Order: sequence, then structure tokens, then C-alpha cells
Amino acid sequence: MDFSELPVSAEWIIIYVFVALAIIVPIIAIIDVLRSKFKRPYDKAIWLLLILFFNLFGTILYFSLSRERKKPKS
Repeated sequence: MDFSELPVSAEWIIIYVFVALAIIVPIIAIIDVLRSKFKRPYDKAIWLLLILFFNLFGTILYFSLSRERKKPKS
């Protein structure tokens, strides 16, 4: 495939950026979940399922609500 054939209008650039964010941000959230320690043992599994099944919505929920559920770093 020749990349010169791809559409390059402003609308397509916005779509490309949104798709890239929809892929990259959940990957960052999954990495953060796997590295974090939570107060309850099943919280990690719940967050992973939320992020995997509700991609962008689960990621937004994770980053906004998970701080209070994590164990403090010592």
C-alpha cells in the first residue's frame, strides 16, 4: 500500500489522532493496573476487565477513580 493514497484532510487527521489515542491510552492504563497494588485483591481483575471491555470509557473511569483504591506507596 502506498501511503500517498491515504486521505490527508483535516477531518481524517482528527480521526487518525482519535484512533491512536483510543489504542494507546488503554494500553497505558493496563500497564498501570498491572504495576499497581490495590487494597482489595480482586480490584486489579475488575479494572482490567473494565478497561478491556469498555475501552475508552473504562480507561477514563480507571484514571479518575483508582487513586483512592490503590495502596499507598511506602
